[in-house]
Amino acid sequence: MTNSFDTNTILCLYTTLPDEQSAKNLAQKLLHHQAVACVTFHQTSSMYAWIGEIEVSQEWIVMCKTSSEHETIARTLIAQDHPYKIPCILSWPVQSSPQYAQWVNDSTLLPETDR
Repeated sequence: MTNSFDTNTILCLYTTLPDEQSAKNLAQKLLHHQAVACVTFHQTSSMYAWIGEIEVSQEWIVMCKTSSEHETIARTLIAQDHPYKIPCILSWPVQSSPQYAQWVNDSTLLPETDR
């Protein structure tokens, strides 16, 4: 049996930011440029090694859904004004329903030359 999700791949992009306003600003920028179809964000706690110390901080996870064709522009926009010295910008393909994949693709159709 063939899985109908196999041909409906979209891309998830993940980054973290220091506060809610930064997350909202990034979401607005990405959506304005039609680089992504959707942005969700929420507060979290992080622990990480930084310059020989273990740090604990409150951050905002930002998750974006886009088409694979828009990964480069979305990554570029995320990195442009990112406040962290070494920003975490991750991406991976995910399977979605045909309807959701179509919506993501339709929402990110603006040609790169119009950005």
